Amino acid sequence: MKNDLPVYELIVEPHAFGAPKKALHVLYEESQSPGDKCIAAWTIEYGALNRVVTLWERPSGDCLTSGEPTASIDWLSPARIGWRLESQVAPRMELLNAPFLDLRMYGIKPSQKDEILPAFVENLPARERYSMCAGMWSARERGQDLMIHLWPYESFDQRIAVREKTFKDPEWLQYLMKAANAFSHLQAMQMIPLALPNTQSAKEDRS
Repeated sequence: MKNDLPVYELIVEPHAFGAPKKALHVLYEESQSPGDKCIAAWTIEYGALNRVVTLWERPSGDCLTSGEPTASIDWLSPARIGWRLESQVAPRMELLNAPFLDLRMYGIKPSQKDEILPAFVENLPARERYSMCAGMWSARERGQDLMIHLWPYESFDQRIAVREKTFKDPEWLQYLMKAANAFSHLQAMQMIPLALPNTQSAKEDRS
């Protein structure tokens, strides 16, 4: 699916226990391309005790990570992980700082990408009867296509309530039946928003 939206990058960065702000500052210092901007940051409990997740808008197209992880990566690894994202549904900035966000990453079976990505976009209005999508992207990992989407909620309880309602919606269930045959695996991360450092405005002034 071709579009004119900017490239995005999702980075999952491990950090020492209790030091997410330091990890954020490291990422800011490494992101040198003019116009690039971190649009949201979150914390998760994953792998090496804690991690910072950041979402970057990259008009330059230059990502810090390879954009397609090639090594065997599991949740015990302390390594930085990153994905170059191609936007399919533009991120809604006003939703990125919700109290609770669910990041979902689906591995797409070979030859299914051209069907399942537009199918999700087409059926998104049915899903958004219950809660809004904050953005949807495609990416690759170890030679496999991914579909990545982000869902904001007021709480984990709201997430449970919304999912119960969606599983009773005939239109959305029809999409899910099709999607079930298109995906090979799923990973989900539950994230809490993290305030962006004040260094961002200073960095933009220098660029």
